[in-house]
Amino acid sequence: MPIHSASALLIHSCIDRLATDGDATVELTATIERLEQLHCSEVAGLQANLRKHLEELSGVRFRYEKERCSERCHGEDHWRHATIPLKLGVPTGHSEEDEEGKE
Repeated sequence: MPIHSASALLIHSCIDRLATDGDATVELTATIERLEQLHCSEVAGLQANLRKHLEELSGVRFRYEKERCSERCHGEDHWRHATIPLKLGVPTGHSEEDEEGKE
């Protein structure tokens, strides 16, 4: 029966069986390696999915801030202050230009 998902329960049952049944070592080692590969694939897929959602949310937040600033500033070019770092997805609250103006 092919394994399609790596669950902790399945991995632990293989390890327990490996400890009690010395004859199944090769088969169980191969199964554990396959489970590790599946786990890595699942994690990579989840990370890619989360990255995609982060980019979508950052885009929505950017558009919202741009619209809000343009309404508040009566069309002035202050929307640049709404820049959101994509890596963190957290607004900075100010831009580099603000920092330069303080010096």
